[in-house]
Amino acid sequence: YRWRIRKRIYRYYRALLDIDSALSNHPDEQQLEHCRKRLNVIKSELDTLSVPLSYADNLYNLKLHLGLVSQRLEKLKTDTVSLR
Repeated sequence: YRWRIRKRIYRYYRALLDIDSALSNHPDEQQLEHCRKRLNVIKSELDTLSVPLSYADNLYNLKLHLGLVSQRLEKLKTDTVSLR
């Protein structure tokens, strides 16, 4: 049971790690937009994800990490625009 509940949460970490890795490889504007869309999909799925109360901390940690990657993406987008 514990594994099944955690799996609901942890499957999003793979996608988040992939996006974070893409952001580390000096992405162009098109890649940044693709990452933004992927983050938005994850966010909308997390908004509807239901977990038992005892696993809420895991879900909120994931949402915090999603926010960190989103902030990093926005900073890269700002930096890319300012370089033009």
